[in-house]
Amino acid sequence: MKHYRTRLEREISNLQWRPRRVKIPEEDRLEIFTTNDRNKRFLSDDVHEWTVAYNNPAQVSHNYRQLINDPLRIPTDTKLQGIYYNYIRIYFKGSDVMKLFKEGAYENDMRQFIRAYTKSGHFSSTLNRQLAINILYYFGSTLDKTIDYRLVKCLIDFVALFIYRKELQPCVFNGTVYRGALMTKADLSKYIVGSRIMNTSFLSTSKDIQVAEFYSGKDHKKFSVICTYEIRNINNRRTALDISSLSQFPHEREVLIIPFSAFHVKSVKRPGNNLQPIEMTLVEDDLENIDII
Repeated sequence: MKHYRTRLEREISNLQWRPRRVKIPEEDRLEIFTTNDRNKRFLSDDVHEWTVAYNNPAQVSHNYRQLINDPLRIPTDTKLQGIYYNYIRIYFKGSDVMKLFKEGAYENDMRQFIRAYTKSGHFSSTLNRQLAINILYYFGSTLDKTIDYRLVKCLIDFVALFIYRKELQPCVFNGTVYRGALMTKADLSKYIVGSRIMNTSFLSTSKDIQVAEFYSGKDHKKFSVICTYEIRNINNRRTALDISSLSQFPHEREVLIIPFSAFHVKSVKRPGNNLQPIEMTLVEDDLENIDII
């Protein structure tokens, strides 16, 4: 069957791996990272982390993952190098993750990409903010001249690496993990029992609830929440990866939830006082279970 590409796909394809010089303002460049900020991965205080889908995020998740699994875009060593040159060297120039990404790109080694992700909280938080804000433009039917589609293409390929690289299959995780969050009252109103959501960024979680509790934030304007995720990897769709053996900090027992994963809120338990965190349980959603939750 002949594959007909949309205008957006053609435009992005034309941009693929075409080197260019981009001048980033000094104030937008990240400073040299230190490991002291890495704990930010386990705490969410950014509502951009989620796309709330009230109908069927499991179907949306399935569709998006199928679209980025186009045979023309299955990640290769060329794509690793493309991410390094068109994304890392532009947005993270001078950071201490560059060496790891360069080694990963030229050695075709995803382990180095994962080590780089876990090394710096500044890197992971910046990447995830860019994912949450930009990645859905890839699936739009019209072009927006204000959007940097080269950035969008790199972000899509970065996600696809984690979903489809075969050497990561042994890392596929099933089980229960934990993550801290800071939410406003308005944020919490979206997480009622039965609501369905899809993440548009990577979520760092831990198999150890004490890690989530240790890194959970304090903010007098927001509520502290401990999120429990029940991961099923339904139909082998690779919802989460156990990256603890590849992490720079294996004691954190990190499990990485991949973008375009669907969940429904199973329970929300509010404590009797403001000294204890709210407990929220989210269960992986499935196309077969949409109408019975």
